[in-house]
Amino acid sequence: MQNQKGKNKRVFGICLLAVALLGGIIIGKLIDFTYFKVEKTINLIDILSIIVTVLAAYFVTKILDKEKQDYRTEKDLIIKRTEDIYQLLEDSHGKVVTGLIKYQEAASHCKRINVSLSCIYRIMNNVNLNVDIALKKDVLDNTKKLRDLLTDTPKISEDQIQSSNLPSEVKDSFVHLTQNRILEIEAMYDKLRDNILLLQLDINKK
Repeated sequence: MQNQKGKNKRVFGICLLAVALLGGIIIGKLIDFTYFKVEKTINLIDILSIIVTVLAAYFVTKILDKEKQDYRTEKDLIIKRTEDIYQLLEDSHGKVVTGLIKYQEAASHCKRINVSLSCIYRIMNNVNLNVDIALKKDVLDNTKKLRDLLTDTPKISEDQIQSSNLPSEVKDSFVHLTQNRILEIEAMYDKLRDNILLLQLDINKK
């Protein structure tokens, strides 16, 4: 609604300018000025030139406004997709720290995050929305690290095997984690949340 009001004001301003220019020409042709000599003949070519110029200015403004609005809409849609990723992170994080997440669910969450990021990057390329390359890579790298912490079988020592003090293991389809592994995972979630926020800010600045 606010954008429409802004467009209406610009259209009104252009029309008002056209009326003012034409009115000035007509008044200048019809009224005698004591100290100025004004040609009384109305030049239709001049009038047409003014009309064409005003119309051209109107259509150029309208096209630029449309492109700007389309670009803003594209950015908003991409930011919305990043918010979905953020929510995925929140959902899986809550389950991981309480030990209530199944192995398949943890793997699925990580895959969805990775697929969503790849989709977002592809869309950004299609609409020529260029964000910080290092940031994009950092998000993908941290997503892979999170997946590894949650789902990969870690390298363990003989002492760990004997004591069964494994960083992570799957029991009854649920992922069980040591406190140290949970701290590592929480740190990675924090990094990814920061990455998503920085990505949103970078997109919004373009």
